[in-house]
Formats: sequence, structure tokens, C-alpha cells
Amino acid sequence: GVRFVGLDTTVDAGGDGGNLDHPQYLWLSRELRLARKRDELVIVYAHHPLEMMDNRTPDEAVPSFDRDPRDSRPVHLGRSGRASLRGLLMRHPNVIMYLAGHKHYDRAWPNFRRKGSGFWQVITSALAGAPQETRMIELMDNADGTLSIFTTMLPHAAPAAPPPAGPGAALSPSGLASISRALAWGRRQGSRAAATGGPNRNVELLVRDPRR
Repeated sequence: GVRFVGLDTTVDAGGDGGNLDHPQYLWLSRELRLARKRDELVIVYAHHPLEMMDNRTPDEAVPSFDRDPRDSRPVHLGRSGRASLRGLLMRHPNVIMYLAGHKHYDRAWPNFRRKGSGFWQVITSALAGAPQETRMIELMDNADGTLSIFTTMLPHAAPAAPPPAGPGAALSPSGLASISRALAWGRRQGSRAAATGGPNRNVELLVRDPRR
């Protein structure tokens, strides 16, 4: 009853921001129509948050980097224009969540219409930054016309203290993970923001059940 859709928002021609090429946009539109026909809930995954999909450069701008023989034009941005990714998702009420990374903070906020239908966008901080957590997501049917999306931040189980100096070949996976954790904390200088990871971490997100 749930369809998971993964998107490639990276621009082969370069740039920090992302976009959605036209062939992928058309494919996503077909997937969303099929999910609605089958009365499925939809969760969409991508690297870039909608606000960071602002790269207007087509892949063909640097031919040697373009790995897709199809024409990427016109490219679709995250929020700008009716043909944006957000616009497409908003036209399909069975989309309940858009999950992204890219940024170094945790955040969740709604994209809802006045009548209450829409989806939550959730950003999970990159593992390169402290406190190096991942996000567990649980979906619950409240049987009252609403759905609850529970998000819980989980740290990895490596020791907090890095191992003593020694040959790299002797390091275990948990030892490497401990070093990674120490480097991440040092890079962020143990700030309060690094310690908390920002707001909207362990939360319950309510959304109207589009199947009712």
C-alpha cells in the first residue's frame, strides 16, 4: 500500500544545487498517476531539498559529463514554476512525504493546501557532520482519516572515544566509526547546534489520509 520513489537530482554538468531532468519528470508523473490509480501512499526520496533544487543548468552544458543520452531539457526546479517538482507532488494528494539530505541540519515542515491535503518535507543531516545520526521513519494509520509519521533520530553504536594510535590495518569498523565521530565533533567544535542537530528531530507529523 506504499510506493517508494527515488529521484536523481544531481546535475551532471556541475553545481551545488540540483534539478530534475525532463525524462525523469515525465517518469515520476507516470509513477504518481499509477500510485493514485492503485490507491497507494507515496514517499519520495531525493538528495536535494526542494529549496536547493535551483540549478537551471542542463546536463548537456558539459557534454563530457553528461551520462544520459536523453535530452534533459527543459529542467525542472524544486519550487519555481508550475512545472516544478513541488507543483507536481502537490497535484497528487497521495504523496505524503518528501525525504531529502544535502544540508547539515534536521528539519521537517509541511507543504499543505488550504483544504489540508499535502505532504511533509523532511531533511536529515548529512552523516559527515556531528552528531552523525540517521533517521528512522514509521508510518501509522490512525483509523480516523489521518496518518501519523513518526521520525526518530538514531546514533551509530561506535564508542564515543576514538581508539588509541596504531596501525590503520588493525582498526575495526567500530574503531573507524569512532574516529569519524571524533573528527565530526572537532570540525563543528562541539557547538550547541552540533549537539542537538537542530529542531524537528523526534517528532510526530500528522497528514490527512488521502485514501479516505
